[in-house]
Amino acid sequence: MGIRTRRAHKHANTHVVGFGIAGFFGFLALLALAFAISLGAVVSSWLEDLPDYNSADAYLVAEPTRVYDAKGNDIVDYYLQQRRSVTLDQISPYVLKATVDTEDRRFYQHGGIDAWGITRAAVGALSGGGEGASTITQQLVRNTVLSNEQFERSA
Repeated sequence: MGIRTRRAHKHANTHVVGFGIAGFFGFLALLALAFAISLGAVVSSWLEDLPDYNSADAYLVAEPTRVYDAKGNDIVDYYLQQRRSVTLDQISPYVLKATVDTEDRRFYQHGGIDAWGITRAAVGALSGGGEGASTITQQLVRNTVLSNEQFERSA
């Protein structure tokens, strides 16, 4: 074997490690891309069944059933929960502030999902405690828009 052949063989093996590492990271990048696309497709399929949140018909709020006589007088109200829908201007600002302070102190800091609260609740659940993690926004969606999950209780 001549000097040129030996040099060619020697230099041919020097790039194997570099190409192997680049190939490995390229494979990981493609795998991550495929995972992200798949996850996006799954989330998209979950979200397409949700009702329009801007429509008042999407909110399932239990209100009393009223029975009237022939003259239009209210005879009786049947209800599981005694609720009456009101507009926002009919509620005292103190009640709104008290609700936010009691239910979700960081209501104005997060966008509806409180990552710190979820982490705190997960740590509490792992240590044997029980503390809720849902925000006011999550409770509203669960109790109104997600009608199938409306009556489920979470730990």
